Amino acid sequence: MSHLTKNNHYSLIIVLLGSLLLPGCIVDLKRNPAPLLIGLFRNSADTTTGTGSDTSVGAGDTTNTAGTTNVATPTFSPAAGHYNTSQNVILSSTTSGASLYYTTDGSNPTTSSNAYTSAIPIWYLAGKTVQAFATKSGFTNSSVLSGTFSYPPLQSGQTTVYLAGDNGTNPTGAARAYTDSGDGSIIDNATGLVWQKCFKGRNNDATCSDDAGVTDPTNWANSGTYCSSLSLAGKTWRLPSKQELETLPDYSLSNPAISSTFFPGTIAAGNYWSSTAEAANAANAWYVGFGGGDVSVIAKTNTYYVRCVTGFSKVFGFNFTDNNNGTIKDNATGLVWQKCFKGRNNDTTCSDDGAITDTLAWASAVPYCTGLSLAGYTWRLPHANELNTIVDTTKASGAIIDTITFPSTAASVYWSSTTTTTTTYAWLVNFSNGAVGGDLKTNTHRVRCVTGP
Repeated sequence: MSHLTKNNHYSLIIVLLGSLLLPGCIVDLKRNPAPLLIGLFRNSADTTTGTGSDTSVGAGDTTNTAGTTNVATPTFSPAAGHYNTSQNVILSSTTSGASLYYTTDGSNPTTSSNAYTSAIPIWYLAGKTVQAFATKSGFTNSSVLSGTFSYPPLQSGQTTVYLAGDNGTNPTGAARAYTDSGDGSIIDNATGLVWQKCFKGRNNDATCSDDAGVTDPTNWANSGTYCSSLSLAGKTWRLPSKQELETLPDYSLSNPAISSTFFPGTIAAGNYWSSTAEAANAANAWYVGFGGGDVSVIAKTNTYYVRCVTGFSKVFGFNFTDNNNGTIKDNATGLVWQKCFKGRNNDTTCSDDGAITDTLAWASAVPYCTGLSLAGYTWRLPHANELNTIVDTTKASGAIIDTITFPSTAASVYWSSTTTTTTTYAWLVNFSNGAVGGDLKTNTHRVRCVTGP
């Protein structure tokens, strides 16, 4: 310490930190008899210029040319890629205390983007370009992590073989599994969605017994209001979208075509509202019929049943890649599609081959696909859930499919490999309106084959 005198003032120079001499502070002891000594130094692990925050450096942090520390780039667990089984995707950074933000539309994430708080179901992320970064006060933001996940459609439920090469031969897709939470909600382990166990008008008990004081069916507008105001299990509910609701039918069942173990009391021939309006006519909305699993539209003024949902609300879009070999990769499901349906030339426009019949009976459609020689793949007729994934319900006219990716697609009916519970019928998808229904196997319809994932 140095003792300085001038005008009876005293000053103190504090210069020592360990063995390191630092610039000092001159403090007026006469005016400040009990001075607060302010250290003008930083800990070697502290990269902030502020106070009151955790500034410790963790594994994966790096120092940049400006002398501050970069937050460690986030990672996905599991890594981005294709998975045939349900996954919950975790985002994390090795920087302690970092906050993570992400987007699912390919845009650059900011602190105004989705804040990561918990694991995200792969069903919600499938086909989306996920971008994420990590941030922390006093640190430089991390680099952006980017990746895409894919996940197949749910299994149709069919396991019986009716014809070699059919859906029973190839029961592909994600396995169905439910968990009863014991609070009136059912977790769908395949999608991550959480469903109302007992639909509107039923008591929240083990058997979903009838509540005589509540009207079961209602119109479309009231259905949305009912779900948004539902008080159940401490969750925020909504009317499910078409794509969410059509994950529930099990095509091996009928009357009702849904698990009665987890959804008891479901009306056998009941139609249930979705929140999705028809693109061609906003006065109509999509519904799913649980007599067999059919999907169609009807006027919103009709009265149908309601089952609410909660969880990540998936915004559907398409993510296709043209492999330039007559095949199209669906980056959401991992499936690979025949670009030009049967009866079309394998060229850029899928021009008509007048020498080949476009339509086949179901018993001929199945072996057509298993015998298809194209791009070195082993092909099959798609099952009902697979075929439904390429329906574009945002289209108001023409073929209800991405006609840039699948040119010259006829706005017509296409066979699936899935047999209905009335075994002389098979499921099909109508690409003139997006409806899913059944028809006699002896009738003739168009065919588009699939392979993978």
